[in-house]
Amino acid sequence: MSKTTIEAFEHIKSIPGGFFICEDDKENGYPFVYINEYFLGKTGWNNADISERFNDNFLEMIHPEDRNVVEECISQAGLAVSSIDDDSIFRVFGDHGYIYMTGNINRCTCNGKNYIQGVLNSISSYVKKEEREKRALKVLDTKSVRDQAEIIRAISKTFYCIYYINMDDYSYFDLGKTTLELDDLVGTAGNAITAFPQVGKFLIHEDNYEEFVEYTDVRTLSERLKDKNWISKQFIGMTAGWSEGIFIAADRNEDGSPRHVVWAVRSIHEQKTKELAYQNELEQSLSIIGALANVLNTMVYIDLEDKTLQRVFMGDSNKAKPGDKRDAIETIDKVISFDVNSEHIDKLKEFLDVDTLDERLGSNSVISEVYMDSRGLWQRADIVPVKRDEMGKNLAVLWTIRNVDEEKRREIMQQQELEDALFIAQAASRAKSRFLSNMSHDIRTPMNAIIGFTALGAKYVNDPEKMTEYLGKIAVSGNHLLSLINDILDMSRIESGKVRIEENEVHLPDILHDLRTIVQSEVVAKNIDLFIDTLDVKHEDVVCDKLRLNQILLNIMSNALKYTNAGGMVSLRVTEKPSSKAETALFEFRIKDTGIGMSEEFLSVIFQPFERMQSSTVSGIQGTGLGLSITKNLVEMMGGTISVESEEGKGSEFTVVLPFKKSSTPVVYETIPELQGVRVLVADDSADTCFSVTRMLNEIGMRSDWTTSGKEAVLRAKYAVDENDEYGAYIIDWLMPDMNGIETVRRIRRFISDDKPIIILTAYDWSSIEAEAREAGVTSFCSKPLFMSELREALTYTRKKKVVEETDFSTYNFENKKVLLVEDNMLNREIATEILKEAGLLIDEAEDGDVAVEILKNAADDQYDLVLMDIQMPRLDGYMATREIRTLDNPVIANIPIIAMTANAFEEDKKKAFEAGMNAHISKPIDIKQLMSVLIDVLNKN
Repeated sequence: MSKTTIEAFEHIKSIPGGFFICEDDKENGYPFVYINEYFLGKTGWNNADISERFNDNFLEMIHPEDRNVVEECISQAGLAVSSIDDDSIFRVFGDHGYIYMTGNINRCTCNGKNYIQGVLNSISSYVKKEEREKRALKVLDTKSVRDQAEIIRAISKTFYCIYYINMDDYSYFDLGKTTLELDDLVGTAGNAITAFPQVGKFLIHEDNYEEFVEYTDVRTLSERLKDKNWISKQFIGMTAGWSEGIFIAADRNEDGSPRHVVWAVRSIHEQKTKELAYQNELEQSLSIIGALANVLNTMVYIDLEDKTLQRVFMGDSNKAKPGDKRDAIETIDKVISFDVNSEHIDKLKEFLDVDTLDERLGSNSVISEVYMDSRGLWQRADIVPVKRDEMGKNLAVLWTIRNVDEEKRREIMQQQELEDALFIAQAASRAKSRFLSNMSHDIRTPMNAIIGFTALGAKYVNDPEKMTEYLGKIAVSGNHLLSLINDILDMSRIESGKVRIEENEVHLPDILHDLRTIVQSEVVAKNIDLFIDTLDVKHEDVVCDKLRLNQILLNIMSNALKYTNAGGMVSLRVTEKPSSKAETALFEFRIKDTGIGMSEEFLSVIFQPFERMQSSTVSGIQGTGLGLSITKNLVEMMGGTISVESEEGKGSEFTVVLPFKKSSTPVVYETIPELQGVRVLVADDSADTCFSVTRMLNEIGMRSDWTTSGKEAVLRAKYAVDENDEYGAYIIDWLMPDMNGIETVRRIRRFISDDKPIIILTAYDWSSIEAEAREAGVTSFCSKPLFMSELREALTYTRKKKVVEETDFSTYNFENKKVLLVEDNMLNREIATEILKEAGLLIDEAEDGDVAVEILKNAADDQYDLVLMDIQMPRLDGYMATREIRTLDNPVIANIPIIAMTANAFEEDKKKAFEAGMNAHISKPIDIKQLMSVLIDVLNKN
């Protein structure tokens, strides 16, 4: 747009009055080209309205009766201005009726095309009321109207619109009371058939428009007023709100039909609004009362004006007849005193105070109060309005009572649960804060040792003795740090639902013997007595998660040993309990110690995460406070329960009950003929052990005696020989207080033959005393706890001893064995390479899975003996790399042994490794013994 055009446009906008430009096209009603803001402002339309309502042309905006005035003005306009004089007033449609306008119009030419332009001004406000009244006086001069003058004067005081209608031709005249807005819309006179619907179109709300048109149809008025003096109708306007129109028969013809009719309209908005509000309140009140009546046990009507009350119904019978009127204040006071709990009397009296009920109820539909009655049940009193005056004052109410005891007690319980949950959350937050404090100390302690001894080792590189000492301490600290990390990871995995129970067939004796082996070194180091025994165990082979069962028992046992001082005692008893399910065996594990015990306060939070009895910085006992929380979660995941009893200074006892599926191939013990009726002597300082072993012997078919004393065992053996009823076998505990097992055997052998078997029963490693024991006459050894299968084997001399020997890796020849080490971490590669080279292996390295795949694609058949594969690598992880290797075209390379060597150490990680095609799994940090054992196993198989 050019500068000149912009200046011209700004000039046009500044022209005072309603400026417009139209095409000089009469046939199309002079289409608009431009309308300024003043014009739009006065009419109340916008450009979209003008396009939609008036087809964008000027002539359609003009009142039909005034279009000839505008057309004549346009026809006379030349290229000079053609003014419109005062008589040339015309009406334009506005959004609220007609607007009286005047001004000037002229023609102009632009680019060879003719246009009409003009400036119009609204003069609606200058149309004199007197002129309309003069016109009205002409009408009033008729005799029929003069006869009705008094009526007109009377109704004109309250009505804002009065029209006088001639029923012969349906013409109307304004009687001088009509508002300017209506006069602008339909004028002071006209035809009622067309004018009155126009009023409805612009002023009546759309919801009432159809009814309004039907009501104002003057063509049906004669029939509707035939037997009536007047008819009325209420309707709602878009601007004026609620109004009432009244058609009044002014005079009648001989046949009784109305000759002239007066139509008067008055505002009823204020009254109607109040009426609707009251109606709404009344409907609400009745709805509430109707709903409440289904569940109420009492309803009383209270008159607030005369302060009386009357029973509607009371008690369980809703059909009871209303009672007599009574003094409200006195009756309410008696009812409250008799039927309300003493602690709630004052607040209910305040609630039912008749003098203040109106003020407190106000415009509300109901107010309520919950209280306890004299029987201890919760009730709810409601006050519901049923009668109000025009000013909204409450004149009468209903007082209802409903039993809400169940809901209230549930609410109280839920509130208590929320408070408990908040307490638990706050306790957990405090526990986590303590955990962070403890972990800061517990992690820094081994880290300080690792860093410190590493620094010391650097100073004594040439001192093998000190280096060995420092490396040993670094290893101990590293293993402890690893245990802390494992606990934290276990808890995190349990909380995230990633731990799964993997059930397989297991042999319970193996689990308990392994457990004893694991804790034996700590037992010996702290000089603690450890007892493991069984009672009524009939199903030694069960289906369960061996790893998780080990973890549960080891967690509790480790705590027992940790918190038991030197010289104390820790025991584990395994008992098979009766099971309600035929396919299930129920086992109880009781772990008892004589340690420091626990306070009642700590027992309440013992299984919560991060809880520890004492800060490790005070007690010096290391741990995360997660072990028992992990244990409880695992027990519950396996379908069991765990409980604890403890007393400070007297020790603790944990009880774990677990259901296990019985083995699919149950063991059936056959009768051993040579043992039937054989007499056996059992000697153990634990009466429970004696009782358990003798019961098993009886099941085998043997006769058994037992004693808790070594000396008595010697006497019993000698007496049996003397009575010629000699014992055919002896089961002797190694450690007994009065005489140890070896000495007992030595004395018994003095008067029995060498063919009589003597079995030493012990919970300890017997290797250090085996030579002495055999010299004394011991035939064989059995580990505690003793199971039926082991006892039968020992007695029949067919027990297959499993001797676990530590592999001497130095004797294994790794010569010419070549390994491809796949590891993305340079430091980890360096450590692994040094360990493998020390064992004599040849090493090639690959820094990622994709590199390893490429190396093996081009490798000769005998180039590598196995692959050590990391799992988490940036470009191609170990699982994917293994899958690609297994699909290589060369069958020898495709089947090369692959061992996962990774920090992903959980059971599901091992499962993923095997599913990907790996042959074995080694967890980091690397355990050298485990690594060498796996390498030997894999290479031997290959």
